[in-house]
Amino acid sequence: MQYGVARYIGIDSTDTPTFTPGGDLAYLADTTGTPQVYRLDEPDSYPERLTAHDERVSFVDASPTRDELLFGMDEGSNERDQLYRYDLETGEEQQLTDEPEAKHLWGGWGPEGDRFAFAANRRQGDTFDVYVQGRDSEGADLVWEGPGGFVGVAAWHPDGDALILQESNSSSDVVLYWLDIDTGAAERLTDTGEEARYHHVAFGPDGDLYTVTDYGAETAYVGRIDTDARGGGGVDSVETIEQGPEEWNVDSLQIDADSGRAAYTLNVDGYSETYLGELSADGSAIVDTVEPELPDGVVAGVELGPDGERAAIEFSADDHPHSIYVAGTGSAAKGAADADAGSGDTERFTTPGRSASRRTGSCARRRSATRRSTGGRSRRTGRCPTA
Repeated sequence: MQYGVARYIGIDSTDTPTFTPGGDLAYLADTTGTPQVYRLDEPDSYPERLTAHDERVSFVDASPTRDELLFGMDEGSNERDQLYRYDLETGEEQQLTDEPEAKHLWGGWGPEGDRFAFAANRRQGDTFDVYVQGRDSEGADLVWEGPGGFVGVAAWHPDGDALILQESNSSSDVVLYWLDIDTGAAERLTDTGEEARYHHVAFGPDGDLYTVTDYGAETAYVGRIDTDARGGGGVDSVETIEQGPEEWNVDSLQIDADSGRAAYTLNVDGYSETYLGELSADGSAIVDTVEPELPDGVVAGVELGPDGERAAIEFSADDHPHSIYVAGTGSAAKGAADADAGSGDTERFTTPGRSASRRTGSCARRRSATRRSTGGRSRRTGRCPTA
């Protein structure tokens, strides 16, 4: 039997997982035709829909310390995202940026959850600058003016006093900088003499920087950069921490800066292999790794939860729509003697196509449309879904 293409276009997906401090899973799903934010508290249950907008939501990221989310949304798919904060207790939304002609590139929450960073082309269309803003502030502080071109925020330092900036000159030429937030001084981290890719950047407990890179190699690996050597022409060496067998590319990396728990994926003949473990005491390797139990397919990314104890895995296959699996990492990363505890068992949290709960977000609490504050005024947002 043959099916029309519309049958396949209509298959919805779930992606962009993020854990709340309380352990719930928030994510995006396009069940209604446009990606919106949903929440789950246990595997394969009926999700709670949090946002109800006509426009698409592009990302969602939970605060590390408070019951709130931050998400981005554009208008008419113009990619000019504005940023919004969603209170998980009240269902209220606050618009944090109101520059409709500018693109806002999310740069992550600060470690205390009291502020966040982003890059934006507010001054001129071809130049991205870096901003830091309080979680409930109406204005942002310009902390670094870009030289022109594409710049994003790759990571926050665990102390909250510095940012790692990622300048993309081309797909194969990426440069990392260390930015002191208070002084606005930027120092080059990576080598000026050789083009290389640097992505999935994260700090470890030792204060060094870990990244997926192909510096000095034909394939991508997990490397460590000594941040004390920054400045001048950048570091002239990157220590190899993890490299796939037969030199398969490492695709992604996540590290919890407090616990040292880590997750990374390999691209093996077009399929993904995912490994959960932790950094060794000296930070020179990822040890005590286990492979979560997943079907054959592709992992688009892994997101670690609070303290790195759980990992949300964004998975898809030809016969398997984009779904989110959750695996425990705590016992595995500690090298548990119990084989079952360290086996990498996973639970499928989302099943695309499952309807959301009939009462959603603030509608469940107040049975009225969410109101979004914009400065000193407020206006109605998307309608509550019909019961």
